[in-house]
Amino acid sequence: IVGTTFYKALLHYNGLLLHSSAVVIDDEAYLFSADCGVGKSTHTSLWLKYLKHKNPYILNDDKPAIRIIDGKPYACGTPWSGKYDYSTPAVVPLGGICFLSRSETNQIKPADTGRAIYNIFSQTIRRLGESGMNKLMDNLNELFKLVPIYDLGCNMSDEAVLCSYNAMKREITDI
Repeated sequence: IVGTTFYKALLHYNGLLLHSSAVVIDDEAYLFSADCGVGKSTHTSLWLKYLKHKNPYILNDDKPAIRIIDGKPYACGTPWSGKYDYSTPAVVPLGGICFLSRSETNQIKPADTGRAIYNIFSQTIRRLGESGMNKLMDNLNELFKLVPIYDLGCNMSDEAVLCSYNAMKREITDI
């Protein structure tokens, strides 16, 4: 009940909930979202394992908040952090959002806006009433202007980490 109240109030602070696992690397947060059981936590744990030389950490493993503060997007740790209880009480610039799906091969591409809206709606609080839904739409409009959003089909290999990291960080690197 407290979580639902928090997330509804968050809308009025230019924010929203996204059911996702948030990893921080190079002082930016990257959110990986999908339905339960697809591999959000597994994918971020691979970032921790294969990119450990960059000192990554989990900001929140289930329900981070997203806020736009002074025109800039941020990911925020919350007390609602899922079954593994990984959460850090921090506010970190948001570098990207990625929607995961399982695939034999690893591929990432910028998300189609219509599909991204569907994905966000399926992974956030939706029973908001008319004014709450209008506020969510306003917040999403700003978020889509400020944050790159991707679709990632992946397996659970180190290549999956390279695929997502290289695209989202917009640089080429080796693990």
